[in-house]
Amino acid sequence: MGDNLSQFNEINFLIRDDSFSLHEEKKDNQLIVGNQSYNCIIFMLSGNIEIVTSANRTIILEPDHMYNLSMLTGPYKGKVLKDARYINLNTSALVPLINAIKLQNLIDSSHLISKEVETLKFGEVLYSYLQHIILLKKDEDIPVEMYDLKKLEFLYYMRQYHTREELAHFLHASISTHSKFRMIVYKNYTNSTTVKELSNRCYMTTKTFTRHFKTEFGVTPHKWLIKQKIDNLNDLLFNKGASIEDILEEFRFSSIIEFRQFCIRYHLDNILESFKQLKEAYLENITD
Repeated sequence: MGDNLSQFNEINFLIRDDSFSLHEEKKDNQLIVGNQSYNCIIFMLSGNIEIVTSANRTIILEPDHMYNLSMLTGPYKGKVLKDARYINLNTSALVPLINAIKLQNLIDSSHLISKEVETLKFGEVLYSYLQHIILLKKDEDIPVEMYDLKKLEFLYYMRQYHTREELAHFLHASISTHSKFRMIVYKNYTNSTTVKELSNRCYMTTKTFTRHFKTEFGVTPHKWLIKQKIDNLNDLLFNKGASIEDILEEFRFSSIIEFRQFCIRYHLDNILESFKQLKEAYLENITD
């Protein structure tokens, strides 16, 4: 067992995360910014880079700003106006980490989008975060799980410091290029408790749906549905202060017993403890 775990760790450390990449460019260098294979966010740490968009519009990439570049309109030819340093983030790595309901809300706000290159200014907190990314990139022994945590941290900062409308504008390029199948799943999964229900809503047999789903999402639809259910349950219970009735109705639990069985099966001890307190308050209200 110990040898197997050691071998797993050795293999895991050999896997390199390429979601983040650090770039340093000298003044007057000609370069290509963005990528034709994936959407990306450019975090400008220092210097200035001039790019020309597909509409032949000139944009100056400035320090303390992040720019969302779509693979549909990029990459862009650029010229370094002043020695520059920036971080490139492949946003394809972000999308699986965004709660599907929140992602669908952003997609539904896509009518707000008009600019080819969206930008947001970032402050000291995100600047410190980016400096930590640079330190991680210098260490070849950092496991990929650390980078997954850093991606979640970035999404947390985005939610804390920007409005939903700002996020819809900024992230549109990263979420609008998803396949039609993925969009259909996002629109229908909240009303589906089983894979069969979801496949029916997508007008597919369960077998065909499962095959497409595993190709698109990299996981079985059952595991994905459970994860979304747990994420949404956490959000409803801890962020929105839902009542027992709300939870049972929202997630179609037939009884408190069924809900407890779900939590026990998936080791949701924190939810069980919180629900226990809700139940006690609920019973007190009934007896009053």
